[in-house]
Amino acid sequence: MSFAKLNKAAKTVAEGINTKEMSYTKLKEHVGETLILRGFFFTQGKFGKELVCVTDETLINMPKRYVGTFEGIQADTELLAALLAGKCAITNIHMGDTNNGTTVFFDFDDVE
Repeated sequence: MSFAKLNKAAKTVAEGINTKEMSYTKLKEHVGETLILRGFFFTQGKFGKELVCVTDETLINMPKRYVGTFEGIQADTELLAALLAGKCAITNIHMGDTNNGTTVFFDFDDVE
């Protein structure tokens, strides 16, 4: 067993993207669009861990229910590399009703 692997933190935002100069949007502002993801990161908010997805143009605050999905992407080197290379899109972004009110849904898709 080697603990040296703990010294490398997996990058979750593509090289060359400066998130500090980008503005935040809400996913619901992108209804009807297709967004190619270039990364993501987690923040700590009032209600726990939160997810922000990164495109070439904007930072998108995502619904909390997707935190676990993106933790899984972070843990899977193949999925993470593909996402960072711009091979992951979110499509079919639309509003829908749930037991807790209205929220935003989307589908994942491959980018060729």
